[in-house]
Amino acid sequence: MLFLIASVSLSGLADYVFISKEFAMSLGYFTKEDAVENLISHCRKGATVICAWGADGAAAKSGSDKVVVSAAFPPDEMVDTMGAGDTFNAATIFALCNCAGLNEAIAFGCKVAGAKCGIRGYKELKGLKGANVTVNT
Repeated sequence: MLFLIASVSLSGLADYVFISKEFAMSLGYFTKEDAVENLISHCRKGATVICAWGADGAAAKSGSDKVVVSAAFPPDEMVDTMGAGDTFNAATIFALCNCAGLNEAIAFGCKVAGAKCGIRGYKELKGLKGANVTVNT
């Protein structure tokens, strides 16, 4: 319980707070929308809360703005889900750093995470084209 309290307290220091489905559920939230809508109150003014919810996509909220939501983009064949959450976080941060809007950024994160689930490991992500996503690094 102390970890949960410390984690929520630390969220007041960040510009962007990424919350996992499991962490949100441990706090009593059963949807990504409820999680970001309520956890934003624990963040500093101007912060953004982003919550990936696996096969249900992701949601995000900045300050008093409305909650934005992206659907998931699963691959045709599920191959390897290990690291999909980290992939979502990295792709979303990448998009935000390249001036994407919040809705566009979480959609990009969902697309890259979905594409990652269709391949084994990470090596094939570099230069990936398809599934409505292009990754150039």
